[in-house]
Amino acid sequence: FDTFCSLLIGIINLAYPYATRAIINEFIPEKNLKMILIFSGALVIVYLIKALFNYLVATYGHKVGVLIQADMRKELFQKLQNLPVTYFDENKTGTIMSRVVNDLMDISELAHHLPEEVLLAATTIIGAFVMLSLINVNLTLIVFACVPFFVLFAILSRNGQKQAFAEMR
Repeated sequence: FDTFCSLLIGIINLAYPYATRAIINEFIPEKNLKMILIFSGALVIVYLIKALFNYLVATYGHKVGVLIQADMRKELFQKLQNLPVTYFDENKTGTIMSRVVNDLMDISELAHHLPEEVLLAATTIIGAFVMLSLINVNLTLIVFACVPFFVLFAILSRNGQKQAFAEMR
């Protein structure tokens, strides 16, 4: 459900530039106050709908994350119960619990945020490409030629962040 809402949020995000472009390029030069007000009112309604979808994504997504985390905690507790006593002699209980809590939190966050974030990003990128192509194909290709450089920058930045997080832990 929250993935579907994320898809709708991505589509709604694509509506803002289109409506703004229509207002700026068509209605303001023509001094068509009626259409300016209609489009502005429609944008307010769309913004409220988007706020509702964001609320649903956050609410249901975190509920799913909590349920995932609860299931994993039960399974992990059963696993810890079956370990030999010598394991606990060699490893500090506080360290084990700290690691379990932090890792489960990370996994549950990833499990419920990843699908919606990937879908939202894909919808935005594909939609932006289509909308920009309808305006000017050559400029669209120039803009999207920069995407590999952004991906490379993100990968390089992520490696530095990964190292910093590892040192923090």
